[in-house]
Order: sequence, then structure tokens, then C-alpha cells
Amino acid sequence: MTLTADKKLEYTEGVEVPFPVVNADIVYAGSHVCVNAAGYALPGSDTAGLIYVGEALEQVDNSLGDAGAKTVNVRRRGLIRMTFATAI
Repeated sequence: MTLTADKKLEYTEGVEVPFPVVNADIVYAGSHVCVNAAGYALPGSDTAGLIYVGEALEQVDNSLGDAGAKTVNVRRRGLIRMTFATAI
């Protein structure tokens, strides 16, 4: 579609992005974060259908809330040093 007037663009670097948190769950600061098919953030895991989006910048407790009642800020870019329980 060809524009016939200016269009306002919203822009973000995509470094820190908020995601709505799934219901009945807690996302802990420093944890891996995934999103499900509905677009809700949840603790990261190697589960079919989940998409890894980054690392949680804070703890968000939505254990008593509806899906999307709270959001978690996720760092999506950069180098992050982590310690793992097992070798990768």
C-alpha cells in the first residue's frame, strides 16, 4: 500500500521488552523466559510449542492472577553470563 501522508512509527531497540505473564505462575529474576502459543510469558523450559524470548529482569508473581494481569520485562539482546547446574 502506498502512503499518501506521513505515518507515525513506534520504535524500540528491542533490548528490554515487556511480555504479559501466564496465569498461575511465577517468573523469577534472572530466569530464562519463553512464550506460549497465546503469547504469554512463562518460565523457560525445553517444551514443544514454547519460544525462548530472553531473560527476566525481575520477579513477577502472577500465581493468583489472570493471564496477562502482570507483565515481566525481558532482556532480549546482549551477552549474559550464566551459571548452569549441568554442562551444556
